[in-house]
Amino acid sequence: FSLSTKYSYSIYRIGTFAAIDQTSASGNTVAYINNTQHSVDIGPTFTFDGGDTLFFKYNYTIGESKPENTGPTLNYVFQTIAPEYETKTLVPGWTLTISGGGTLVEQVGNRVFMSGKLGLATDYDRRTHVEMSVSRQAVPSFFATSSSLISNVARFNVTYGFSRLVRLTAGADYAYSETAPVKTFAYRTVRGSVALDYSLTESTTVSLSQEDTYYERTGVLPYDRYATMLTLKTEWR
Repeated sequence: FSLSTKYSYSIYRIGTFAAIDQTSASGNTVAYINNTQHSVDIGPTFTFDGGDTLFFKYNYTIGESKPENTGPTLNYVFQTIAPEYETKTLVPGWTLTISGGGTLVEQVGNRVFMSGKLGLATDYDRRTHVEMSVSRQAVPSFFATSSSLISNVARFNVTYGFSRLVRLTAGADYAYSETAPVKTFAYRTVRGSVALDYSLTESTTVSLSQEDTYYERTGVLPYDRYATMLTLKTEWR
């Protein structure tokens, strides 16, 4: 038996879907929205004979979505209970993760949306790690609207370790998301990514990554987004 907790603080700056350089398709200045978010996972983990684990996870997420120019600031609160079971015995050679539960969203009248995840992971050889998953989750929309997004994602990743310090990860995912409880818009994305990680210390990693994403949203012409990122990550345990 153990108690696990995780905290994250995030900052997002989101532009309209119609953004082309600094103007929208209509020629107007793009409206950007600043988002800040605090998220905490906490719960007990039980370890069974044979190594299987059951994590009773409770997540509390609070944040705000604020337009840069005009418009009201939206505050949101999400609460999720989603027990997560992990086993290495049901599928020989693979780690199977199953979770399911519900998310309560305060800004849509305390509605509860079902969530869940099914994941598989394995070490193909000593250097290669493979992961795949499908998931459904209610998440903030980040567009200063009172609705939430129901996000459905299928993901596949392969990580190859060149050495103890250097790793290369290539991945692809497909996502379909729509607003809830009222469907005002929906969008699909197809994303490919590659990231090179270098471990500076046991707790600090620097990453150079490239992402190519295809977007298709209701009422907006499809477009592509390319992002190159340099990331520094530190963990305290």
